[in-house]
Amino acid sequence: MRRCVLFRHAVALVVPAALLLSAGCGLWEERPVPPEAPVDVRASQGEYPEQIVVVWREVERADEYRLLRARGNDDYEPVGDPVGEPLYRDTDATTGSFWYKVLACGPGGCSAESEATTGSAGSEGPTPPLPPTGVRATGGEYRDSIRINWNPAAEAEGYIIHRAEQAAGPYEEIALVEFTNYRDEAIDTDVVYWYRVQSRDQAGRKSMLSAFARGWAH
Repeated sequence: MRRCVLFRHAVALVVPAALLLSAGCGLWEERPVPPEAPVDVRASQGEYPEQIVVVWREVERADEYRLLRARGNDDYEPVGDPVGEPLYRDTDATTGSFWYKVLACGPGGCSAESEATTGSAGSEGPTPPLPPTGVRATGGEYRDSIRINWNPAAEAEGYIIHRAEQAAGPYEEIALVEFTNYRDEAIDTDVVYWYRVQSRDQAGRKSMLSAFARGWAH
C-alpha cells in the first residue's frame, strides 16, 4: 500500500513535487468537511403526552445527529443517543418545557450547533402519530408543477400538505393524501413555495408539522 507522508513528529520532509506526483501523491489532500448546522429545528408544544418531539431539516453529508438539552436557554448538555434521522423523541421530558439544539455529524466531524428551540410535554391522553421526515420538493425540474415526497410515518393513515409563500408562513392546508407524495399544480411559475406535511392517524389525530421543504417550477 502506497503511503505519502509529508510531516511526522513535527519535522517537515522536503520532497520534490515531481517525485510526489510521480508516486501518485497529491500535493493537497482533500479532507472531508463537517456538515452544515441543522436548520428549521422545531419542538412539539404539548401535542405529545409526557414527551417532546424535535424535528429539523435533513442535512447533506450527515450520518447522524446529536442533541443538546437545557432547562433554560443556557447550560446545554448532551441528551440521549445519536439518531440517524432528523427526528428525536425525548421521552425523559415528561413535564414542563425544555430547550434544544442539534448538531449534524459526518466523516468530517460535527457541525456548529443549530439555533435553539423550545418545546413542552403534553399531559396524559392519546398519542398522535409522529410527523414525516425527509420532506423534499422539486426545484425547477418540472414546468407545470412541484412534486413533494416524504418518508412514511409510523401509524399514519394519511398526510395533510400545508403550503406557504414564505418559510415563516402562514401555511394553509392544500391537500389530504394517502400516499407519501403529492403533485402541486395550483402554482405560479418562478414563485418559491414552502411545504410542511402533517401525519394523520385512523382516529383523526394529527401530528405536529414536519420541517419545511421549498420548491418551485419554471
